[in-house]
Amino acid sequence: MTRQGSWSMKRLRTIGKVAPVVEPGTPEAFPDPPKWKLVRCENGLRFFKEMCSGSKVSVMKAVGVVKGQADLIFDEIMNYGPERFQWDHTVETASIVEVIDDHSDVLHVCLTQDWRYLSPRDFCISRYWMREDNGAYTIFYRSVDRKATEPGHVRATIHSGGYMITPLTPSKCMVESVFEIDAGGWPGCITSSYGIHLRDNLLSVIAGVRDYFAAHRMNSTQSNMMPRPRENSIVVTEEPATASNIRQRIASTPFLGSSDTEDFFDARADQFSDTESHSDVSDERLRNAKAYNGHSDGLQKWCSFSGTLSRGVGRNSVSEPDSSLFKLRGKRYLRDGLLVAAEEPIFKLVAADWYKSKDKLDNVSCLRGISEKQSKDAFFFTFNLQVPHSGHYYSLVYYFATRTKILEGSLLHQFIHKDDNFRNQRLLLLPSVPEGSWIVRQAVGSRAVVLGQILDCSYHKGKNYIEVDVNMGSSGIVRGVMSIVFGYISALVVDMGFSLRAESESELPEELLGAVRCFRLDLSTAANLER
Repeated sequence: MTRQGSWSMKRLRTIGKVAPVVEPGTPEAFPDPPKWKLVRCENGLRFFKEMCSGSKVSVMKAVGVVKGQADLIFDEIMNYGPERFQWDHTVETASIVEVIDDHSDVLHVCLTQDWRYLSPRDFCISRYWMREDNGAYTIFYRSVDRKATEPGHVRATIHSGGYMITPLTPSKCMVESVFEIDAGGWPGCITSSYGIHLRDNLLSVIAGVRDYFAAHRMNSTQSNMMPRPRENSIVVTEEPATASNIRQRIASTPFLGSSDTEDFFDARADQFSDTESHSDVSDERLRNAKAYNGHSDGLQKWCSFSGTLSRGVGRNSVSEPDSSLFKLRGKRYLRDGLLVAAEEPIFKLVAADWYKSKDKLDNVSCLRGISEKQSKDAFFFTFNLQVPHSGHYYSLVYYFATRTKILEGSLLHQFIHKDDNFRNQRLLLLPSVPEGSWIVRQAVGSRAVVLGQILDCSYHKGKNYIEVDVNMGSSGIVRGVMSIVFGYISALVVDMGFSLRAESESELPEELLGAVRCFRLDLSTAANLER
């Protein structure tokens, strides 16, 4: 059966127990084009190209299976000691420039000269890593300007990249490597060819890892990070670190949006890291996002509230995404464990603010005078996401409102009137990145997160509103994720849904409180606001 250009199929009737045949017509077999396209198989690895990445530089991924424990594979990839040069032919020297926290550092790497007369390349990269509850590891790379180019080298740029190590069995893992690279140097045919060569070289080191583990019995003791000396050169070691210590620091830390443990039997395409995300949203659906669809039911007539972000789908704007993109616990969840598409949210998006200040802005609803200015029969739900960045706090504030009476005893009523401990156990964030770099989609994920269990949340209740202030800098993991997000924020489209976790039959099904889609924010346009 050949793939159809329209990616749609139609089911044919069959007699007996034979599986149905599929023909072009209905969108059953292939509802959407794949995000990654297989381009070749080489040396036991599969190479994929990202489709419609929106980048001028191709994003490529290599996938292989390594017979080894996830912890040990993570240690080996993180370590730049002598052992590395038994499986990685691309690295000449490496040193740690700066240790940022337990989950991130800055690394300087000089690569070998292996292409005609061109100068060798070097990288200065921010490295961020995390461990999921199921034992999977993710390592992110992104170029930063923290160290001068090594003499005799040309600075290359990693726009996004890294590794994903997913356990298939206790002693076997699927290892994925993704790179989006600009090789630097003067533009031209030879340089362009070298960029492809460099990218493929970095991707192919998975084969080296695989063969190294096949040939050696690894132990968990790893060497300190030490550069490999070159002839007639003096190597200076900076800030030594051991990979095993790095693993110990993160082993007990939960991952933002971590998934439940799954049973893996083979390295199939549907197990790739980002296939479960609802971020595979077609361009047409992205363009047709509802711009404040709540206004259609008369919301605009009784709510004159406006924010600093415009309404629409352009840069620095917000809209409401299709609620069915978010998956929540259904009525029978405690019996069947199924998630179902969310229905229309209880609250409608009425405004959004984008602020910058020296300190965290709390209770913005009070500062904006919601209680005094708005209709008495409206109730507001405000979400204030506070992100520390470059010596300032940025606040992305979403205002949702409803005129529907909140039933006494309902889960929402309890959330509004009970204490902070109850609220911390129930408030859910459902994130997704419909448009953006691979590194951001992978870091953010699309799993529901109980905010109060991983971040500091403060709650403010007024006469006709409740506000949730979420300190995104209160967790090292989330702080690292946000540093990645802010590096690409002007090119991102981000979806956020808010809900309350249902834990009993009487509280099901879960309901969507509100949803927002934010388009390509510009840091320089954040309005200055001080308390």
